[in-house]
Amino acid sequence: MTAMLSVEGLHAGYGRSSVLRGIDLHLDEGEAIGLLGPNGHGKTTLLRCVSGLHRPTAGDIRFQGASLLPLSPRAVLRRGVVQVPQGSRLFPRMTVADCLRLGGAANPDRSARRPLLDEVFGLFPKLQQRSAQLAGTLSGGERQMLSIGIGLMAGPRVLILDEPTLGLAPKVKHELADAIRQLRGRLEALVLVDGDMDLVLRATDRFYVVESGQVVQTGDSVAGADSARMMSLFLGDV
Repeated sequence: MTAMLSVEGLHAGYGRSSVLRGIDLHLDEGEAIGLLGPNGHGKTTLLRCVSGLHRPTAGDIRFQGASLLPLSPRAVLRRGVVQVPQGSRLFPRMTVADCLRLGGAANPDRSARRPLLDEVFGLFPKLQQRSAQLAGTLSGGERQMLSIGIGLMAGPRVLILDEPTLGLAPKVKHELADAIRQLRGRLEALVLVDGDMDLVLRATDRFYVVESGQVVQTGDSVAGADSARMMSLFLGDV
């Protein structure tokens, strides 16, 4: 069976600096995968390549069997591969409702926009309460909720979350983690990158550990929670 999303022998870098060195991974329909590993070792570059925001130097990225490499970032988005990048990048002088409508404009299925808005408000009630509020006045956690909401409004086939809980207070982080776990059952496919290993392993089916631009470990997320190798990576022993 053809994977929904596959990365095949991917190499990428910046100038003469090589960042990705032959990455291989796949994501099946109905599956969630997690990317783990030290910061600065290629995870975000990999996601940027998948989204069409960075051009790899070798290898291929395929969605439902067709290469994404010839496509612009906008065309990748309209295919249904939607990334919520690290850090909440919003228009601060737009209201929450207008930001969500802007996300919906990327969804080619206009009839789905209202149901998706209801789904976003159901997942994040605070956004509905603050729908008339300017995005720039939201708290850090609320801004991150809005960023995810904008991604959902685009009608993703594959949703990619890059460090969604970075820098959040523990209480807000827990709230957002609950929402991400709820998303797991609603999406066709999910890719999750986060420094919280426990969150990633609880919200996904399989994991990949990326170190020095290569996949150094992969496996079942439940089994991975007890892996000594995984713990040593995050404790800096390797």
